[in-house]
Amino acid sequence: MENTPDISAVRAEAAAEAAKAERARISGITALTEKHGMADLGRQLIEGGRSLDEARAAVLEKIGAKPVETVAPVEMAAQERASYSLTAGIRAMLTGDWSSREAGLVRELSREVEKSGIAKTTERSFFVPFAALNQRATYVTSGATTGGNLVATDLLADDFIEFLRNNALMLQLGVRTMPGLVGNVAIPRRSGVASTYYLSTQTTAITQSESTFDQVTMAPKNLAALSKYSRQTLLQGTPGIEDLVRRDLTDGINLAIDLGILNGSGSSGQPTGIMQTSGIGSVAMGTNGGAITVEKVVDLESAVMQANGVVNASNVAYLTNYKVSAALKKLRAGGSTTGDGPFLVNDQLNAIGRGPTPANLNGYPLALTNQVPSTLTKGSSSGVCSALVMGDFSQAMVGFWGNGLEITVGEESDDFAKALTSVRGIVTYDVAVRDPKSFAAILDITT
Repeated sequence: MENTPDISAVRAEAAAEAAKAERARISGITALTEKHGMADLGRQLIEGGRSLDEARAAVLEKIGAKPVETVAPVEMAAQERASYSLTAGIRAMLTGDWSSREAGLVRELSREVEKSGIAKTTERSFFVPFAALNQRATYVTSGATTGGNLVATDLLADDFIEFLRNNALMLQLGVRTMPGLVGNVAIPRRSGVASTYYLSTQTTAITQSESTFDQVTMAPKNLAALSKYSRQTLLQGTPGIEDLVRRDLTDGINLAIDLGILNGSGSSGQPTGIMQTSGIGSVAMGTNGGAITVEKVVDLESAVMQANGVVNASNVAYLTNYKVSAALKKLRAGGSTTGDGPFLVNDQLNAIGRGPTPANLNGYPLALTNQVPSTLTKGSSSGVCSALVMGDFSQAMVGFWGNGLEITVGEESDDFAKALTSVRGIVTYDVAVRDPKSFAAILDITT
């Protein structure tokens, strides 16, 4: 006689398992929603019979719908931008006389920035709105290289020769900007998805799996630049100590921000840049590095594409320095440098010559700047390796706290004796990568 299962026992066991699962569902949803201050949503999800995985998705959507707290930018009319004088603010800070029209505008706009919720760090400072910054070494008129060459002696101001700097390209490549931040930023991210299964029979048990979530965070990092100049330079300078102070402060800061986005170390107060972000794709040339090849260029593309790293195809590009660019220009599409097919880059030559610097590589834009390091080390190749980065640059973000650059005017004891004035500019920002899989890099190209 066959053993007949005790139906009542089976039903009791199933009911107990169902009750246990229900308690776990309610407990999990309650803990999740209360953690994020969404108790009402939790009750709705529990009463609606939603699973814990569905609850996580609902909380993620709710958090994602909440805008990052920001303050409105300080707007400036074209006439205000044209008449804004940074040196007028510095002079007023030194003398205490804000009665001139130029100084009055500086103070008024500084107060507008403060109204956005940002406090000055010292009474000897004022804020310069970012909108006003779109228009060096100690500058003293007695020394030619530190200010004397600015004093008018029939000087051709329009032909002023600026210091040669690296190119700042990251924002041009599509890196997202988030100005006017107030508090720390946490952006929810789905880091894993639930698995799907085919059922071999009608009674096959479904293996439970759930999405996982984490956060991309940003916190304030302070970046500063310092210049010194003499009182006489301030009064005599042409083609404009005004322009020079702006250029030294803003160009230097802009380049530092650009480098922070690309390759910030994540330590010593620096943000974590794209190249230093854990989890980006990696392609290696060899144990001791190696010369760039067509195959490795394609491998770098594959590292991003195979990870589904592209979100905005229009922002996908290669980025490298001019040393690697020179090597790329010599490569043929067939893989050699001696005539095997057309040149890999810039093969659409102008009729009258070689044409412009290459702007396309393997079907994608190629951006060039010496901000990309060329002194990396791989194995026995010490300090001679360069990088090539590829990715969807819209998946990198740079956030700015507040709406302006804080300018502090001061005189150290030694500066006072020499009639020098120190001008310090500080901007607060941070960098984050939405998903590391959107980028890949080669770090050992011997150049």
